[in-house]
Amino acid sequence: MTKRQCCVLVLLVGCNHQPALTPGPRSRTVSAPVVYVDSATFDSIKRANPPDSGMLAFRHRYDSLAALVDTIVVLSPDSILIHVGQSVDMSVLRNEARRGSGEALPTYPGFIDIEDRSIANFNETGIGGLKPGRTRLVLTVANTNAHVPPSYVWVAVIP
Repeated sequence: MTKRQCCVLVLLVGCNHQPALTPGPRSRTVSAPVVYVDSATFDSIKRANPPDSGMLAFRHRYDSLAALVDTIVVLSPDSILIHVGQSVDMSVLRNEARRGSGEALPTYPGFIDIEDRSIANFNETGIGGLKPGRTRLVLTVANTNAHVPPSYVWVAVIP
C-alpha cells in the first residue's frame, strides 16, 4: 500500500417494486449491492483524479504528526464493563500520544477500533454491547508508516 490511498464507494441503487418502509425521524435506508474494485481500477482512478495542493498539505501534516508519536497512553479507564444492549459514551475514554521524551502531544492522528465486533460494536451513542464476552478497544496511530505499538482497553460485555 502507498501513502496516498483513497476509498471509492460506488452505490448502484436498483428499482424494486416493493412498498417503501416508513423511516423513523432522522433515519434513512439505502440498499446497494457490494461492488469490488480491483487494484488496477483503483490505481487508474487515483491517476485520473490526483489530489489537489490542499489535500497534499493535509496529508503531509497528518504524516508529520504521526511521525512524532512514540507511545499511545490510555489515561482512563482501565477497562469498560457494559451489559448486553447497553451503550457507553466514547467520551469516557481518555488517551494521549507521547513523544519518545515523554512529552504529551496536543493532537495526533489516532484510530480506535474494536477487535471482536460480534461482542461489542460502535453505535450512535458510543460502544454497544451485543453479546456476552470480552474484547478490546485498539488505539493506534492512523498511518501506515507509523511504528507505534497499539494500546488496548478491555471491554467486557455481561448479560
